[in-house]
Amino acid sequence: MFNNEVRKLRRRAVITGIGALCGPVRGVDQFWDALTDPTPRPTFTRMEKFNPRDWLDRREVRHSVLFAQFGYAGAVMALEDAALDPAHYPSHRTSVVMGTGGGGGGATAIHELDNYRQYGPVGVSPLIGVRTMSNAGTALIALNMKATGETQSISSGCASGTHAVGHAMRLIQYGAADLVYAGGAEVFYAPEGDERSSELCDAMLAGLANLRVLTTEATARPFDVNRDGFVAADGAAVMMVEEYEAAVARGAHIYCEIVGYGNTNDATDLISPRTDGEGLRQAMADAVADADGTGAEVRLVNVHGTATHTNDVAESLAIAALCGTDPGPAVHSIKGVVGHSGAGAGAMEAASVALAIDRGVIPHTAGLQEIDPEIAAIGVDVVKGEPRPWTPGLSLSTSVSLGGHNGCIALAPVEP
Repeated sequence: MFNNEVRKLRRRAVITGIGALCGPVRGVDQFWDALTDPTPRPTFTRMEKFNPRDWLDRREVRHSVLFAQFGYAGAVMALEDAALDPAHYPSHRTSVVMGTGGGGGGATAIHELDNYRQYGPVGVSPLIGVRTMSNAGTALIALNMKATGETQSISSGCASGTHAVGHAMRLIQYGAADLVYAGGAEVFYAPEGDERSSELCDAMLAGLANLRVLTTEATARPFDVNRDGFVAADGAAVMMVEEYEAAVARGAHIYCEIVGYGNTNDATDLISPRTDGEGLRQAMADAVADADGTGAEVRLVNVHGTATHTNDVAESLAIAALCGTDPGPAVHSIKGVVGHSGAGAGAMEAASVALAIDRGVIPHTAGLQEIDPEIAAIGVDVVKGEPRPWTPGLSLSTSVSLGGHNGCIALAPVEP
């Protein structure tokens, strides 16, 4: 599938900055501390004490919706973490690729529909278009960072963030950009005091509950024998993806290199993933081949890990089929800590893998108490109880989505 001669001509894409926000977490260090804290606690849900005026002026707040504001805050934190002046790169060589799901525009549409019914056309805000567009997050970052290069808003459900990071790698590798803001953001909960938006959010959560994918507990339990679903959570993560030589030249701290990307579709069902994990296995295999690696070389897999029965078993089967289990890679999920942030999840999970590589520690699977015997029989090595030191190597971050979408990015320590 991949041409080795073409691969040799590609430039290298590295992660030099990370911005993450979820629950009470703001920034890379708080994010890492949350992932590696072995103390049991409830999974994050609502973004806590987020004030958009801390990041944007009054006009920009009025023109944007919450998921876009989350994404922009993540971009600011990533830029600061990278110790980078945006003017270092020409604006037309700076790109933005963000994953988005629902985006929060539905609340605006319903508000304006109410206004239309009550007041007629004159009652509809002229901002309805800009506040309902799915590309709002990408546009807000591009506007404020003066990024005039290629911009993309990727909407592939819960795989959106992973696909965004993979696309960012491609932009760097094939010379379309020198710097990319890449990630994803999502909102499940309305701002405090917004009753109409709260009603819409409650309806969305009710639908997920009726689909039987939400847990009834305060903590999600990936791989656990008693797991019963995920915790919906607000969240965003953005990474600075740079061309390797340029990053080295400016003395950047490099977390890791993005070395491969796979994107497939099960094409079997709009809701349930393939029970044998074959679609995801193929996405993982494509990412590994893109990295010039083999399944046996994979040392870590951060899974989508929704704590639903079908997903966790299917992912375990996919890992065992591609990587083996004797020995196999370490496997973990971070959703017991940060919850499931939809389009933001894949970016947040990729950021966690970059940090695991950089810091030589794998976060444990929070919420996991007793591994499901069915998963134990498959033989995957789930990191449980406490973080695990490791010698970093080829690593994968995977996503699975409604609509049959699968995504996988491969990351690795930087080798000169």
